[in-house]
Amino acid sequence: MEKFKKENKKSGFSIVETLVAIFILSLVITAAMTVAQGSLQASFYARDRILATFLAQEAIELVKNRRDKNGLSESPWLAGLGACASSVGCALSPRNFGLVSGCDQNGEKICNLCRDTNDGDILVPCDGRSGLEESGLTRSLKLRYIPDEDSANEAEITATVTWANKARKVVITEHIFNWHPFSALEE
Repeated sequence: MEKFKKENKKSGFSIVETLVAIFILSLVITAAMTVAQGSLQASFYARDRILATFLAQEAIELVKNRRDKNGLSESPWLAGLGACASSVGCALSPRNFGLVSGCDQNGEKICNLCRDTNDGDILVPCDGRSGLEESGLTRSLKLRYIPDEDSANEAEITATVTWANKARKVVITEHIFNWHPFSALEE
């Protein structure tokens, strides 16, 4: 009969072995989730940084476009950009290339960018119109004339885009020149 009992005896995991296995498994799962969360946060940051960089570059390109139009129409080369030459900079809209001096006008934060859900979800300055939703982004533009010996035929443009409650920002600075020989200097 003892022989029969020995043959029927089955081996299994003890409660301690089971708890250790569960602990190790939970550590592995927690580590994997931490890595996934870090990767997700990094991808959101990269997405926001790319968007901010494109918005800053768009502001620079809009200024260059204005300079080129002024040059071809024989207007002062930076006509219409005087609002950006102040110390507070200006806000701009790619829709109508409107420039407004300062970022806080009549209590409205016009350098804040909103999503225009009525017009293809593009980003425009928050100006109180209906159909605009806050995006959490702000964009400002500053212009500084760089005088040479005879006149100011060079200017420095600085576009700044901030997000995440202004904790993060992208700044792009570029120099532009009065390229058109017939364009007069803005007075």
